[in-house]
Amino acid sequence: LGTSVRRKVKILKFSPHVFLSSKVRYAIFIDAKLQIQQHPLSIIRTHAEQHGDVVLVSVRHPVSRSLFDEFG
Repeated sequence: LGTSVRRKVKILKFSPHVFLSSKVRYAIFIDAKLQIQQHPLSIIRTHAEQHGDVVLVSVRHPVSRSLFDEFG
């Protein structure tokens, strides 16, 4: 992918509220290279609903160990 495409994907990843209806309660971004191992509702219940009014929940990337890796 070109740099501009990667940048656009990152904008969507970190700003879903810009692109989705205000009625959307949760948004899950799944990187194209990854596969989720559980049902999306299970992820929401496990990570979001347990912590009240959560703005952002993140799970460990299986390869990247730094946020800087995401922007490198």
